[in-house]
Amino acid sequence: MKRFLLFFFALFLIFRPFIDGLTYSVIQHLFEISTLCVALFFAGAVLAGFARYQRTGVELPALLFFLFILAGSFFTTSPYRTAVIDLQYLYYFLLFFLFYQLASTEELGHQKKGIKKSDKSERFPEVKRVLVPIILFTGFLVSLYGIHQYFWGFRDTLNYLSERGLLKGTSPDLLARIYSKRAFATFVYPNIFAAYLITLIPLTFSFAFANGIPWKKDEETNWNLLFGIPLLLLLFLALFTTKSAGGLIIFFSVTILWLVTLQLTKKGVKNSGKQPAFFLIILVVAIVFLTLYSSGFFSKALSLRDRLFYWLSSFQIWTHRPLFGFGSGTFGLHYARFKMPLALETQHSHSIFFEMLAENGILCLATFFWFWLLVLKKIWKNARSPIEKGIFWGVLTLFLHSQIDFDLADPSLATYLFLLPALVPDKSEPKPLSDKKRRENLLLTRITAGIIILTMLLAGLRLFRIFRSERYYQRALASLSAGGVEEGMVYLHKASALEPRNAFYPLTSGNVCYKLGIVTGNLDSLYQAINYYQKAVELEPFGASFRFRLGEAALAISKISGNQDWKEYAKLCFEAAVRLYPTKKEYRERWLQTLKR
Repeated sequence: MKRFLLFFFALFLIFRPFIDGLTYSVIQHLFEISTLCVALFFAGAVLAGFARYQRTGVELPALLFFLFILAGSFFTTSPYRTAVIDLQYLYYFLLFFLFYQLASTEELGHQKKGIKKSDKSERFPEVKRVLVPIILFTGFLVSLYGIHQYFWGFRDTLNYLSERGLLKGTSPDLLARIYSKRAFATFVYPNIFAAYLITLIPLTFSFAFANGIPWKKDEETNWNLLFGIPLLLLLFLALFTTKSAGGLIIFFSVTILWLVTLQLTKKGVKNSGKQPAFFLIILVVAIVFLTLYSSGFFSKALSLRDRLFYWLSSFQIWTHRPLFGFGSGTFGLHYARFKMPLALETQHSHSIFFEMLAENGILCLATFFWFWLLVLKKIWKNARSPIEKGIFWGVLTLFLHSQIDFDLADPSLATYLFLLPALVPDKSEPKPLSDKKRRENLLLTRITAGIIILTMLLAGLRLFRIFRSERYYQRALASLSAGGVEEGMVYLHKASALEPRNAFYPLTSGNVCYKLGIVTGNLDSLYQAINYYQKAVELEPFGASFRFRLGEAALAISKISGNQDWKEYAKLCFEAAVRLYPTKKEYRERWLQTLKR
């Protein structure tokens, strides 16, 4: 079982940072399905008596979190969005508990067999000896790509698009990111790439100095130091290319806290007393300040005001449903109603705290942070080796950064938030149990495993339906972009049949019919568009864009047919769109135009 889990997570960590879950939703579902299958396999082994579950000490807050998530799903305003995000939460927590089983089995195995570990193995156990280098090696590749992107990639991409006349057809969002000259590597957004880097920097630093610094010529070559220092410099350079103000703020704060802790406890880098930690503090702080200054941090600090607007809107959303919120994944849907006039458009609150507060309510938020407070406390208590201490500071950095950005929304990044803590299991000796108590615990574990198997099966079936519908949807988009309207509509209908509660499927179908009706003047196509848009509105009544599209289709019918009833219907639709998105200039102007005619 241990070898199976080790093999699974080795492959998992190799591919995970290269496939961003925000843009590759179909592949993200494959990651989730594979994790569910591994959890099923492990639970089945526990039920059959071939494996033993090692308690983490955080089962209670995790269980309460999912109970509140389940309760909130009955009150969601978008069942499909909520199902997708809730399954994503399940995926994250499963990664943590499965990874913990892998790491803790080794520690407990040494205790059980009475094997005395050498200093090297105690500092760098087998699991960390395999998986930590994989994490750092993928960080090396991603950083190289980000640096290449910054210095050469953006220029080459623009030249390619310009030479082939593709600039007009390129996504404005992508062009904006290219022109901004901020590297994002495989993470789509520079701030997310920065969060990934500042998570790996403490781990890389601890890895480099895990065996100390050899000062004598006859000492053995320190391979950790030999590979760790260049990687550390590479990560710093990549961090500079992101120009992320929020990432630099968090990194600077945690670095100071870490170095002060090292100095106060006098447990810094292993140096046999020959290297004062004071000089290390000066060096790292100097690097941080230079990075802050050269990246133009002080001129960008004012951009943080946008996050304050997001958080104020999140608080207003929460006041309408304080206990269970509006449902996971619905922040972007309701943000429009409470958007500040000067705030930017967004689909995320840029904070785990405020987004979960608005979407899931105070009960889910409390249990989620209870879980993380216990996790961070356990890492701090159990971290003994330099590697484990580096993991603590890396996890703390990512957790704090997630309070000012949408890290949890990016599955590729959020994976590290849940996996890294599991590398530091509880090393305390298990208390001896009586035979009766052991039998009771075994029975309880097997009952729990049975319940988990049933839950995983139900979740897996739902996830597989979502996966298939997304595949049909992607095929539909590909067919439509190639001019295959009939084929595209067939795929859209198949996607809707599998997931009838996804409002984006009828919305896309409506857009196709609307364009056909406008180009050809065919009223039947416009009537079909009306039907599709109405279905989308029924599925997500708070979708302002759905109301607006419905109004546009009704207005088009009125112009072609001369029927004024459709014009009145269009007015009502535009009015509803303005009510759901008061600060949207385009919606308000369209509504006022219909009132004047």
